[in-house]
Amino acid sequence: MDKNGKKISKADKAESITTNKPNEILFKALNFLGQKPDEKLKTYNVETILDWSIKNWDANSLPKEKEIIINPN
Repeated sequence: MDKNGKKISKADKAESITTNKPNEILFKALNFLGQKPDEKLKTYNVETILDWSIKNWDANSLPKEKEIIINPN
Protein backbone atom coordinates (compact mmCIF):
# COMPACT_ATOMS: atom_id res chain seq x y z
CA MET A 1 0.00 0.00 0.00
CA ASP A 2 1.23 3.46 -0.70
CA LYS A 3 1.14 6.34 1.78
CA ASN A 4 -2.44 7.15 0.66
CA GLY A 5 -3.66 3.63 1.41
CA LYS A 6 -3.88 2.58 -2.25
CA LYS A 7 -2.79 -0.95 -3.15
CA ILE A 8 0.36 -0.89 -5.26
CA SER A 9 0.33 -3.15 -8.31
CA LYS A 10 1.97 -3.71 -11.67
CA ALA A 11 -0.90 -1.78 -13.26
CA ASP A 12 0.34 1.26 -11.31
CA LYS A 13 3.83 0.68 -12.76
CA ALA A 14 5.12 -0.19 -9.31
CA GLU A 15 8.77 -1.18 -9.22
CA SER A 16 9.44 -4.89 -8.90
CA ILE A 17 11.49 -6.32 -6.08
CA THR A 18 15.08 -6.92 -7.08
CA THR A 19 16.20 -10.46 -6.43
CA ASN A 20 19.95 -10.14 -6.75
CA LYS A 21 20.32 -10.52 -2.96
CA PRO A 22 17.70 -13.11 -1.97
CA ASN A 23 19.25 -13.66 1.46
CA GLU A 24 18.76 -9.98 2.36
CA ILE A 25 15.18 -10.01 1.03
CA LEU A 26 14.34 -13.06 3.14
CA PHE A 27 15.95 -11.44 6.19
CA LYS A 28 13.87 -8.28 5.70
CA ALA A 29 10.72 -10.35 5.17
CA LEU A 30 11.32 -12.22 8.43
CA ASN A 31 11.72 -8.93 10.28
CA PHE A 32 8.59 -7.58 8.62
CA LEU A 33 6.73 -10.69 9.81
CA GLY A 34 7.93 -10.16 13.39
CA GLN A 35 10.24 -13.17 13.50
CA LYS A 36 13.31 -11.29 14.83
CA PRO A 37 16.16 -13.14 13.13
CA ASP A 38 19.70 -12.60 14.38
CA GLU A 39 21.51 -9.89 12.36
CA LYS A 40 24.19 -12.31 11.16
CA LEU A 41 21.53 -14.47 9.49
CA LYS A 42 21.25 -12.04 6.57
CA THR A 43 24.77 -13.01 5.48
CA TYR A 44 23.89 -16.71 5.24
CA ASN A 45 22.68 -18.55 2.14
CA VAL A 46 18.98 -18.88 1.33
CA GLU A 47 18.75 -22.53 2.42
CA THR A 48 20.17 -21.72 5.86
CA ILE A 49 17.78 -18.79 6.28
CA LEU A 50 14.80 -20.95 5.31
CA ASP A 51 15.92 -23.67 7.74
CA TRP A 52 16.17 -21.08 10.51
CA SER A 53 12.73 -19.75 9.56
CA ILE A 54 11.10 -23.17 9.81
CA LYS A 55 12.74 -23.99 13.14
CA ASN A 56 12.06 -20.59 14.73
CA TRP A 57 8.67 -19.60 13.26
CA ASP A 58 6.37 -17.98 15.82
CA ALA A 59 2.86 -17.27 14.59
CA ASN A 60 2.23 -15.18 17.72
CA SER A 61 4.85 -12.69 16.53
CA LEU A 62 3.02 -11.90 13.28
CA PRO A 63 1.82 -8.30 13.05
CA LYS A 64 -1.82 -7.88 14.11
CA GLU A 65 -2.54 -5.09 11.63
CA LYS A 66 -4.65 -5.89 8.56
CA GLU A 67 -2.55 -3.57 6.43
CA ILE A 68 0.96 -2.26 6.78
CA ILE A 69 2.08 0.74 4.77
CA ILE A 70 5.72 0.54 3.80
CA ASN A 71 7.84 3.59 3.17
CA PRO A 72 9.75 2.81 -0.05
CA ASN A 73 12.81 4.77 1.08
